[in-house]
Amino acid sequence: MTTLEFLSVQQATVADLRFPDVYFSPQYGHAVEASDQASWEVAVWKEGVILYPFLRRPTSDDAYFDIVSPYGYAGTWGASDTTVAEWREFRFQVQEVLRERGCIAEFQRIGSLVPGAESLIQSDSAIVVREHNQTIRIPLFNGYESCWGNAESRNRTKTRKAIRQGYTWQCRNSESMDVATGSTFRRLYTDTMKRVGASDYYLFNDRYFQRLVDGFGSRFKILEVLDSQQQVQVSGVFFEYDRLLHLHLVGSQSSALREGAGNLAYDGLIRWGCEQECFDYLHIGGGMSVGDGMYKFKRSFGGQSIPFYIGRSVLDQQVYDQLVANHAYSHACNIDDLRSDIFPLYRSRPRVDPMLTDQSVSERVYLSSPQMSTNERNLLLDAFDSNWIAPLGPHVDAFEREFAAKVQVEHAVALSSGTAALHLALRLLDVGAGDRVLASSLTFAATANAITYVGAKPVFIDSERATWNMDPDLLGAELERAAKAGELPKAMIVVDVNGQCADYEPILKLARFYEIPVIEDAAEALGAMYQGGPAGTFGDIACFSFNGNKIITTSGGGMLVCKRKDWADRARYLASQARQPAAHYEHTEVGYNYRMSNLLAAVGRGQLRVLDDRVKARCQNFEFYREQLGDLPGIEFMPEPDDFLSTRWLTSFTVDPEVFGANREEIRLALEAENIEARPVWKPMHLQPAFAGCDAMTNGVSESLFQNGLCLPSGSSLTESDLHRVVKVVRSQHRGAASVEKPVVNGVVGNKR
Repeated sequence: MTTLEFLSVQQATVADLRFPDVYFSPQYGHAVEASDQASWEVAVWKEGVILYPFLRRPTSDDAYFDIVSPYGYAGTWGASDTTVAEWREFRFQVQEVLRERGCIAEFQRIGSLVPGAESLIQSDSAIVVREHNQTIRIPLFNGYESCWGNAESRNRTKTRKAIRQGYTWQCRNSESMDVATGSTFRRLYTDTMKRVGASDYYLFNDRYFQRLVDGFGSRFKILEVLDSQQQVQVSGVFFEYDRLLHLHLVGSQSSALREGAGNLAYDGLIRWGCEQECFDYLHIGGGMSVGDGMYKFKRSFGGQSIPFYIGRSVLDQQVYDQLVANHAYSHACNIDDLRSDIFPLYRSRPRVDPMLTDQSVSERVYLSSPQMSTNERNLLLDAFDSNWIAPLGPHVDAFEREFAAKVQVEHAVALSSGTAALHLALRLLDVGAGDRVLASSLTFAATANAITYVGAKPVFIDSERATWNMDPDLLGAELERAAKAGELPKAMIVVDVNGQCADYEPILKLARFYEIPVIEDAAEALGAMYQGGPAGTFGDIACFSFNGNKIITTSGGGMLVCKRKDWADRARYLASQARQPAAHYEHTEVGYNYRMSNLLAAVGRGQLRVLDDRVKARCQNFEFYREQLGDLPGIEFMPEPDDFLSTRWLTSFTVDPEVFGANREEIRLALEAENIEARPVWKPMHLQPAFAGCDAMTNGVSESLFQNGLCLPSGSSLTESDLHRVVKVVRSQHRGAASVEKPVVNGVVGNKR
């Protein structure tokens, strides 16, 4: 072997070389070739004194290519006795050969788990290196008791909680069926990626996993946490390599995480690694950024925090500049419009729509405007021509039938508003003066107003971070307290916020135990799903809104749905001024003018037919925002747990002003200055002056969401130009580092390395 050679996967596999870690190995290279659609090579210096694996990627000009480290903790490795002079000679020769072959740029991910990072940084001034993140490794050589003692007490508490709940863990060899499409691991991992808003880049194809199984054999293992029913709730894959364990990818059910299953998964892997007595460290990755929730979770296991670097180098500046110029030209934008956080720049996308004109900038972008079509117009004209104008008629009857079928409920009653539906729901449950009604605090005022209409007293329950909806733990605590005090509520109203259902399984379990009827306020969630069931099917009664900003609209309107025919009949009776069937308009009790008109019902029928399209469009808006803004530090989009399907009625995120460089209100005002409507997340009801005297069970979550949360324009009729305008303004408010790398997703959130 000469001083410097470049080997392919096949050549490196049969070469007499020792690769220091899994991410340097040709077996891993063979797998990432299938995932990244690039060719893997390794630069070998002096028969393995220095190793530099990379992926070769073609550019738009067939004569040139660029290289990038395989995603993970590879970079460049050197033997411990390698001198600085040898490092410099290696880097010089590597770049000379690459340049001669047509390489114009290199991007290195430089891990510190094995030697090489610091030496590389010191030896080559041509590559621009900076610390990007921190990753966690846990020492195993002192035994499990030492690891357990080093873990934070809250971590140990949650692990013990999982064990008490009947959770168990196991580690075993991974087989093809364990990681194939449709397997439990793939389902949990994919659902987790969607829940945290990760892009498709963090997903892998079947060939990738099969090559890991074939290449590593018994060194590629699976970790599972099972509940008391022996159902897998957490599943991950990890590598054994020499004396190091790497946790690679993990997926989980969010409900199990609340019971400590995630803590048990990591603790179980630590215990397993210690019991083998042949591993020095377990590497578990980090978070999206140092100090975020995932990083803190992993750090709580008592491990060591290790720096992780990135490096950039342009090998042919003239060709690089030409490719950047060509790339900008092909997107009809200026070079300055390309996202500077992506390297090489010719692989980035424009931050703004280059086709925007001065006229389009002046047009208002609304938060959630309605979208109408000829379908609604034709049905409306049919109602008009039939002369059925009053709040009854064939379109009202048809709208109720079609809506009930869509939501999968027995009965539906079309009303004048969602507020009217809430008011009637409370009347159907005989809620009256002096009764207590529990309600989500993070909601629009109509939820609480309806309670006061019947003379009852609202008691507000705060949110959980996992869904932004009612916290089941706080609900349980309040019901337990109320039962002891002899003041159980007459009903509870659970709100589905921003197009996402609440976590109904534990909520309904509590409701059944205490025999409390549930009203589901699904005003914002038509089309959402929870555990395979549609929004509106979880409460004893459910209420929807068709206000002008909702996912479908009748201008103004609402719907009450329920399982009982007697309730539906009484709701129609009360909504029609409680008129008795007498020619002289007999009334034995007070009713309301709450019925929907035949004209508006016709519009609703047309809107209902395109509901799936409207949901799809709003979800696509969310995906666009996530792709364009998800790399910004301090931005976290509203989560979507496993077994939830949000409509993304309003795309919402929270901003950490210390990390991002601007607070929620500064971003909102910047958008308003560009004629773009955005609004804060709902102000919690327990903070509203109108309800200052009401009881509340709080944990600070909804207040934090209000202080830091912002809802972006999300209407189904938004154009790509509208979306680009929003993104441009939000990005302009980031006052952090000039260059921001895309986040690394790992651990329970996913660890593509």
